[in-house]
Amino acid sequence: MTSDACKEVKLTVRVQENGIVRDQRGRIVAKLVEDVNFKSIANYMDTRIVDYVTEEVWRQGHDITKQDGLQRVEWMLETWHHAMRWKGPVNLGKIITVGRRVEREVNMGGFRDAPVYVGGDEKIKFDLITSSLEILLRRQMEPLEFYRAFENIHPFFDGNGRTGKILLNYLNGTMSDPIFPPNDFWGKPIRNP
Repeated sequence: MTSDACKEVKLTVRVQENGIVRDQRGRIVAKLVEDVNFKSIANYMDTRIVDYVTEEVWRQGHDITKQDGLQRVEWMLETWHHAMRWKGPVNLGKIITVGRRVEREVNMGGFRDAPVYVGGDEKIKFDLITSSLEILLRRQMEPLEFYRAFENIHPFFDGNGRTGKILLNYLNGTMSDPIFPPNDFWGKPIRNP
């Protein structure tokens, strides 16, 4: 059940085999550092997924030309590959697995146990995360509605956007041809950085 609104957003960053990242006009916007693990993952995944993941990590403010950013690209690619083998509905176990895998250092303990703020707004109290997610998982909703509700819960210290994008594409049936939501967290159209 693919939403038509999802199809309107196009990727504009492309990662070339030589590690050059170009925008939609062909301008070089970054050069990836050589990394064996990243290249081995990229070799067996469709370039649309590699491009999507690289752009998402970049959108989240990580420098994809440095080891920190590359590490997060690698983690998200590995998690994406893992999620592509899922069967059945999203559940708490899948959410925790994705959150832990996309941000391995900060989220190893699972859901956050302290307040978190996004854009100056405090997200849901940490002691309500599990019950809020259980309610969310029981509701029938479109993938974009699920994504927005998930981001409002913000269950992890970091990597919520990356986790949410994997869940969005799984629910939307677009794991092999990923989409971005048409609007950002505050309802503004998503534009490439």
